[in-house]
Amino acid sequence: MHSTEVTVNKNDGSYNQHMHVLLCIENVYFRKKKIILHK
Repeated sequence: MHSTEVTVNKNDGSYNQHMHVLLCIENVYFRKKKIILHK
């Protein structure tokens, strides 16, 4: 599932397009040792 959103900066009229994404994965995914953790 995803959606694209565009926000407008009222100060300079610029646009910022970004996505909201919902990923459906099995819970065993988080038990794997290959996950890259971000600090």
